[in-house]
Amino acid sequence: LIMIGDHQQLQPKPNVYELERDYRLGISMFERLIRSGIPYTQLKIQHRMRPEIRELLVPNIYTELEDHDSVKRFPVVQGLQHNLFFIDHEFPEDNEKDSPSHYNKHEANFLVELTKYILKQGYKKSQITILAAYNGQARLIRESIEEEKLGKKAFIDSLPTNRRGRKPRVNFATANCVKVTAIDNFQGEENDIILLSLVRSNDKKKIGFLREATRVCVALSRARLGLYVIGNMTLFASQSKVWNTIIGKVHKTQKLGKSLPLKCDNHEKPVFTYITKLADFTKVKEGGCDQPCRTQLPCGHVCPRSCHKDDPDHRNSVCRKPCTKKLCDMNHLCEKRCFESCGRCTKPVKKQIPKCGHMQDVPCYMEPSSYECKEKCAKNLDCGHRCKQYCGRK
Repeated sequence: LIMIGDHQQLQPKPNVYELERDYRLGISMFERLIRSGIPYTQLKIQHRMRPEIRELLVPNIYTELEDHDSVKRFPVVQGLQHNLFFIDHEFPEDNEKDSPSHYNKHEANFLVELTKYILKQGYKKSQITILAAYNGQARLIRESIEEEKLGKKAFIDSLPTNRRGRKPRVNFATANCVKVTAIDNFQGEENDIILLSLVRSNDKKKIGFLREATRVCVALSRARLGLYVIGNMTLFASQSKVWNTIIGKVHKTQKLGKSLPLKCDNHEKPVFTYITKLADFTKVKEGGCDQPCRTQLPCGHVCPRSCHKDDPDHRNSVCRKPCTKKLCDMNHLCEKRCFESCGRCTKPVKKQIPKCGHMQDVPCYMEPSSYECKEKCAKNLDCGHRCKQYCGRK
């Protein structure tokens, strides 16, 4: 019998709690054998995480863990100063009615905005996963993303009502293609960028099952390129030795703070934007920073947008300023917007019509011989009445 596994991660959960409590069936055979002293070999080389993320797990979770050379060559996360950062806050949690689950509105809204910003750096939705410590938080984040996509009123109107006329909760399986799930449901999976919501923040100094080292291990070991954790770090450090050591590490390396530092590389020197509250995300609404773009477009105008990450070469940019092109030998300017096709010069010019000799406002591009004179006809008809047609009409 050859068994391969990792007893440092989540234990199995029997459907009947009494079996776990009274008969200790919440432990796998794999873990029972190792606890019993059976000889085993530990695989020590990891191929998933960049080294600075792996460092969080050693020696707090694993006594030894080495990096394969491939993870040392991972690219940095675009748009952020650090590949790993812990965002500290003190916004209180909320509890779901008739449920032991918890949620934190500040963390949910923060991660939704952060997801939008990271997507503007050019990452695919499939490269980002939002993990939440509780199902209630995962549900809130899914609904927030769906609400953002549809618009608040459209989202509420789209919900069906029950017999009492009330709108039910909606448990979306996916959220705009960015996967949102609870930590326990993501064991054995990974993604390039993980955004982690710890949820718990209260005066009772409770962090629940996040005290368990196995759950901490799963939460912090899913990311390949970037890991961003938001939570009440003071609370977690005070209630768990594992968390205290991990938070101490990130604090020592200056990857812990009240503000998340974003990095814009569109300039000669990087521009940093520090995000403390939700309103700060308006400074980077185009994925760059709050400075104007100032890039000169092919038409000669300056890009009117604030600093943006999409279309850095401005190949698909649309200039809506008045066109400055000259359309004819008379130096008439185009009267359309810059992005519109100029066409022919239609500015009226006084020209003499050869057939009748009248002076008319003729479009600049048109030959006078082709223009239909708009003067009233001065001829009399055979009946003696004056012709009511224009001069140019037959």
